[in-house]
Amino acid sequence: MFLGSKRFVRRLVAERGITYVKDRRHVFVPESAVAEYLAAHTCPYCDGCRVGGPHSAQAGA
Repeated sequence: MFLGSKRFVRRLVAERGITYVKDRRHVFVPESAVAEYLAAHTCPYCDGCRVGGPHSAQAGA
């Protein structure tokens, strides 16, 4: 599963936004934690809403 850039994953870990396991200097994110994160942060109406799309805040403005 793809979460984005290394920087984004590091930020999620730093902000405790995702479950992780630290083994000395390596950090592992279980696949189940990635699936939970994606399910919680995915728009239920479409796959990949864009700014100005039908479900964005700016669409009605």
